[in-house]
Amino acid sequence: MIVDLKAKGVLALPKEVLKELKLSNGDSLELRIVDGVIQLTPVIVCPKTTVKELNDKLSKLKKSVGKENAETFEAVDAVMVKMQEKKTAKKK
Repeated sequence: MIVDLKAKGVLALPKEVLKELKLSNGDSLELRIVDGVIQLTPVIVCPKTTVKELNDKLSKLKKSVGKENAETFEAVDAVMVKMQEKKTAKKK
């Protein structure tokens, strides 16, 4: 598939590519050059909040609402997995 480079280096991806990869305006792509070839990979960009900062905020929130038994996580990946599990469970 051939695409044209526009003014200021803008590259428009064809609708077919956007549809196949389920991409829309505002989505982020990682650009890499590998052996002279441009590679674009869809990525999810997370804020630069550390797990410790998130757990600290969660601890303060639990105290303020009285839920001392709320679940905590050691890594952002674990939070994402749990959220996906809850989302899947709601669909059933």
